[in-house]
Amino acid sequence: MSLDDLVQAAAEGDESAMAELEKRTMNQLNKFGEVIEGADITVPMVPDKRIAETAAALQQQFLEGKGKLHGTDGFMKDAEEGLRLLTEAANAGSGEAAFGLGVAYRYGMEVEADLETALEWYRKAVAAGFTDAADELAQVEKLLK
Repeated sequence: MSLDDLVQAAAEGDESAMAELEKRTMNQLNKFGEVIEGADITVPMVPDKRIAETAAALQQQFLEGKGKLHGTDGFMKDAEEGLRLLTEAANAGSGEAAFGLGVAYRYGMEVEADLETALEWYRKAVAAGFTDAADELAQVEKLLK
């Protein structure tokens, strides 16, 4: 079962999905003090249905924002709306959304390239537990020195 499917099942109250998410997220930390590292998305462990629903909603918002920003995954391109959705998701704790914004600002994808802004988003992504952002963060820090 994919991580997205697990999050959805946990949000619907499936206790075995909650247990599997907890197993996959054991001993990893983020700003909630209880999350995964190195998975497809940053997902809090699921002590109750509300947190699973929040994680699923953030993942959905990230996917929609990414799709609209680039006009992919069945979404019509709407860069402004895509950036708004990604920013909102990132500010709500989505490390994957923060990483996506870092990439957009680093490479000037639908926004003006801005390494300082990219650096901020990469830092937020790492702080949210999205470890894929660590290499990009180090590269941008090196470029700005």
